[in-house]
Amino acid sequence: MDQTVPHVIRDKEARKDVKGLLQIMQTEKDINLRSCAAESLGRLGDKRAVDPLIKLLKDQENVMRFTAATSLGQIGDTRAVEPLIKALGDKEKAVCLVAARALGELRDARASFALVKLLNEEQPPMIRAIVANALVQIQEANK
Repeated sequence: MDQTVPHVIRDKEARKDVKGLLQIMQTEKDINLRSCAAESLGRLGDKRAVDPLIKLLKDQENVMRFTAATSLGQIGDTRAVEPLIKALGDKEKAVCLVAARALGELRDARASFALVKLLNEEQPPMIRAIVANALVQIQEANK
């Protein structure tokens, strides 16, 4: 694990303390601790984190929306498909990018239309590449 991750987060992740990480993510004022907790929840892959991470997709802080989308992709629960589709329209392009990547990881055909629509819009090359890759992942999983 990255040495820049605060000790309290490393400790909770090592102990698989999902409740403790959720508490930090939801209540801590320090954005770095909140973000690190959300990242840890993604690495742990525990489905108890899905609903709180979905709520985080509406956070005021870009970094929290970015981290939530990334973690939802890592967890792989399809409850995140619709919220991640909405996140494709985030004003922050980095959030849009990781939402597209997460949808590819989820491989759920429900995301195809929204991803094709995004691909047909004016987008930076990096987003177009991620969206195209997500569509390939979905197509291959649903053959």
